[in-house]
Amino acid sequence: MKSLRIPLKLMAVTKCFHWLLAGYLILSSSLSYASISVSDLVVNLSGNSLSKNISIHNNGTTTEYVEINPLLVEHPGKENEKKAAIKNPRELGLLITPKKLVIPPGQSRTVRMVSTKQPTDVDRIYRLKVTPTTGKLITPKGITKSQIGLKLIIGYNLLVIVRPLKEKHDLKIARQGELVTVVNLGNTNVKLENGVQCSQPKVCVKLAVPNKRLYAGNTWQFKVKEDHPVKFETYYDAQRSLLQSN
Repeated sequence: MKSLRIPLKLMAVTKCFHWLLAGYLILSSSLSYASISVSDLVVNLSGNSLSKNISIHNNGTTTEYVEINPLLVEHPGKENEKKAAIKNPRELGLLITPKKLVIPPGQSRTVRMVSTKQPTDVDRIYRLKVTPTTGKLITPKGITKSQIGLKLIIGYNLLVIVRPLKEKHDLKIARQGELVTVVNLGNTNVKLENGVQCSQPKVCVKLAVPNKRLYAGNTWQFKVKEDHPVKFETYYDAQRSLLQSN
């Protein structure tokens, strides 16, 4: 019987593939995920309610050490948007306490946020970075701690909105052929969701555009495939209405 000869190049490729597969399995099995959750992803401060508490919960089996870093968002939603880290809460306009948490497994901690400035005539926008800083690295059986391993840390980027004392809702939408333009002429942000295009009042097709938060003074343009009116559900905090184009 003749022996089966495998070309050297094929053997090299096969060996390389085995190493890559082994590396992939090691990396995949050594990923550990941060296991915190937050009670609110969007926080609205307005009127007589310029403070609010949120809860951060540890869903995991190890103690989580969490840091919270607030950022002031300048020119939100525009090309020149910038996030500023300001340490002084009075200058920042937002007090976060505490900023560092130690959360045992299965427990929660409360974080309080207070606006240190009165509302102005337009939204004041912040981002809160909530990030676990340490945790246990899981490695698969047969792999020592000195060998390869990765830890993927998952945090949150909360949106905090200090709304004006007197909100002005002024949202315009217009369609010229396939081009749709939405302009927020008001002084507070609005969320546009569940966009559809309707050939008849009850015959609508979902638009291939994402839900959109449109900040005060922002413009949003996108194209549609058909020459029919476009409609969105709009939300100013908890106030829902409909917006429809020509």
